[in-house]
Amino acid sequence: MKSTYPEIEKLKKEVENLKKEIKNLNQRLTRIEERVLRKSKPPQLSAKDVVEQILISEIDMTKYEFIYKLKGLPLYLSIIQMALKEFNIDGLNSAEISQILREKFRIRAGEDAIAHALALALPKRYVDRKKNPRGKGYIYRILRKGEDYLTQEINKVQSK
Repeated sequence: MKSTYPEIEKLKKEVENLKKEIKNLNQRLTRIEERVLRKSKPPQLSAKDVVEQILISEIDMTKYEFIYKLKGLPLYLSIIQMALKEFNIDGLNSAEISQILREKFRIRAGEDAIAHALALALPKRYVDRKKNPRGKGYIYRILRKGEDYLTQEINKVQSK
């Protein structure tokens, strides 16, 4: 029996060494996965890039003539929707919306008014908001209910 005791101790040490090796391999694997994920993420546009991309684009303005007839929430939702459909930009903050309206469409709208209108649209489920990946504050994203509401408002102003 005494001869098996050293063998058990030897096996225990081997198991411990294998556990350590597995732990080291798992840590290396985690680091490799993190590097791969960082490299595979699409590059994040800056706020300046987002706005410039929309401003210098050759948008067919005849598709957006209705914008000049909209006011308030429908106007802001239309800019968010345009950014999504035309440029695959999912969400804008109030400063970006204001700048696009002012520089692309020559419509003045203050950031505070935009933020207030969009905040009031949150409970109605027209938009949602999330932390701004391009900087401070929040971005607003149009939801299905917001798209339906916007379509109704566009139809109203186009029928006049």
